[in-house]
Amino acid sequence: MISSDSSHQQRLRPSQRMHSARDFSACMQNGRRLNGALFRICVRFSSDPETPETPLARIGFAISRKVDKRAVVRNRLKRIAREMFRQHSDLLAGDYVVMAKTEAASADGQALRADLQRLLQRLSR
Repeated sequence: MISSDSSHQQRLRPSQRMHSARDFSACMQNGRRLNGALFRICVRFSSDPETPETPLARIGFAISRKVDKRAVVRNRLKRIAREMFRQHSDLLAGDYVVMAKTEAASADGQALRADLQRLLQRLSR
């Protein structure tokens, strides 16, 4: 049996997640966009003018049914993206919206992780 303590430590804190539609739309309208082969990331750094100061990097997901109509597939993409976000605790403070492309639905986990890794490395430069 898996202890709930270990799974709880792997969760993102509420302060690390985007919650409001206002935050999502502000990031999408004013953020910097990066495109990979399987994912797109829109980021709005806290150091940008007109951006409210957020002390942490926050993540949100916009994975539509156009990517795949099955929720199982969309949830898998979110799980992999959350895992990569947790591993990159050195990201600059700001809001990050992760979007999947249709090709991501049929890609294997290693390809998905590699694409997100490349995108996050480009952001840290």
